[in-house]
Amino acid sequence: MDNLGWTVSAKLARMWFTSPAHIYNDDPKSEQPLNVGDITLDWTLKFGNIRKKYENFLANKLYSERAIAAATGIVKTFVEKLFKDGSSTFSFNTSRFLDDLLNFHVDWQFQKLTISDADTFDGLTLTDLTGSLANFNIYAAIGNVEISTEKYFRYERGSNLYCLNAKGRITHIYVYVKDNYSFNGEQYLGHWNKHGIIIAPGTWLTGSGAPKSDSDMDIWVKAIQKPVDTRKSLFGKFKEPDVYFPVFNADYNRWREIHQRGGDFMVYSKPVYLKLKKPIDIKLGEICRLEPSSSLA
Repeated sequence: MDNLGWTVSAKLARMWFTSPAHIYNDDPKSEQPLNVGDITLDWTLKFGNIRKKYENFLANKLYSERAIAAATGIVKTFVEKLFKDGSSTFSFNTSRFLDDLLNFHVDWQFQKLTISDADTFDGLTLTDLTGSLANFNIYAAIGNVEISTEKYFRYERGSNLYCLNAKGRITHIYVYVKDNYSFNGEQYLGHWNKHGIIIAPGTWLTGSGAPKSDSDMDIWVKAIQKPVDTRKSLFGKFKEPDVYFPVFNADYNRWREIHQRGGDFMVYSKPVYLKLKKPIDIKLGEICRLEPSSSLA
């Protein structure tokens, strides 16, 4: 990776190799070791077609029915808690929750942009981002919300309710990258030597598609399990840099078992606070709490 100029990929790989053995449990809400800072949102936007997809994400996907419904549910739950705890102010900012990125992500994200490995390529060439994350997501989380309310009492037999009819406007969001750096599952990671990487055709890394039949699959699987000699002539002089060896997730897992090192972790970029060009309007509807009779005197 160093020889390829993949500085970020090399940093993440070194963190994995030098960490105590740890296997990610595939639960995105679970506590995991974190890497925060080696990846930044701005850095990812420099590769492939990611910036174009990101701009479309901000202009369109944030305003989809599903995204607005998710944001509405999150905001309403928080405003209900504020109201039932006796608060008289309901506008809020989520910056105070950023110290705990896992819970911030679980509680406040409402839309994501899925990035495939092919999106990280420079033409047909793999990049440092391919080596670092390959497939990952960019998330949008609620940042700042302005709440307006109409307050009123509602009288029902045997109870007195104090209610709000509430509306919200999301004016700012946080945007960040999140991915797991792990080696679960069966995954071909390319043919490597000390000098670089080559990729077998018909893999997730080439975008050329999987083999079309079971027999083709068997041939392909056997082929990628063998070293590749890139000499252009059978009579050429053998050189060590010409030979590449296949690497799979299983190789990392075997190394971890032998050395008791190799720790999976979660990668976050530092969330970027972003003012929306067009705020997201949400309707929270009626929110009520039970009031003692004495408060109506």
